[in-house]
Parts: sequence; structure tokens; C-alpha cells
Amino acid sequence: MKAIEFKTTIHNNTVTIPPEYSDEWEGKTIRVIVLEDSNVDTLLETTISLFEQDEISLGKASEILRINQIKLQKILSQRGICVHYDVAEFQEDLELEHLKQKGYL
Repeated sequence: MKAIEFKTTIHNNTVTIPPEYSDEWEGKTIRVIVLEDSNVDTLLETTISLFEQDEISLGKASEILRINQIKLQKILSQRGICVHYDVAEFQEDLELEHLKQKGYL
């Protein structure tokens, strides 16, 4: 699943996708989640709910919330929510560690 985030204002019950995304999404069926920008609690609850349902990854959730993944993991842990961490993600982390040890990252 691919997701984008942007800010916009709804006019006449229409959500306008910014021009930099419009060509890519033209003609596609999409899912829209409308969050009031000023309500941080709603954003947190909605993002955690989407994460729990495997609709978004930990990385995307932390990006939406504008917090690092470690902080998000602590929030999830406090709520008794397990972090989804599969073999592919583990292998990616091993590869990154290997690159760090070589001084590439």
C-alpha cells in the first residue's frame, strides 16, 4: 500500500490533491482519511488504529505523527500494542547495521 500525506482545505465538499501527486493518483480508487490539523489526540488515535490494523507501517506512523520510531514504540508499548516486525524487516535492519559498520551510513 502506498500512502501520501499533505495538507489541504476542503471547499464545497471536495478534497483537492496537490498537483505534485495528482498525475500519479488520477483515475485510481483511493482511501481518504480526513483529520483536523489542530487535533493532535485524534491524529494519534487514528494513526495507532491504522497501525494496529496493518494499514500503515511503523515508519509511516512515526512520519505522520512527526515523532521518531523509538518514541512511537514506547507509546505502543504503554498501550500493550505489539510492534509488527517480520523477517523481511529484520533482514533489512541487519543489512543497515552491516552498512553502518562499514562506515557507509
